[in-house]
Amino acid sequence: MSEEITLESLELKKPLDKMTAKELRELCMTKMPLIQGVSGMDKETIISNIKEFLGIEDDDANKVSPYKQQILTIKKE
Repeated sequence: MSEEITLESLELKKPLDKMTAKELRELCMTKMPLIQGVSGMDKETIISNIKEFLGIEDDDANKVSPYKQQILTIKKE
């Protein structure tokens, strides 16, 4: 019987939100094969799936950056 996967057991070198989408996909494919379809997911979706898989409550899910509008404007330019 395999042991339960926890955030601590993954021994990550940096927080999930600081990892690249490529790193997150690799993590899912090697450590959490039950999460399927990561190759077609964006970074936020992968993080959301990892947190759900690990049973982590996402307190920041409904928080919006106060700079979001400025960021979007800069990206358009």
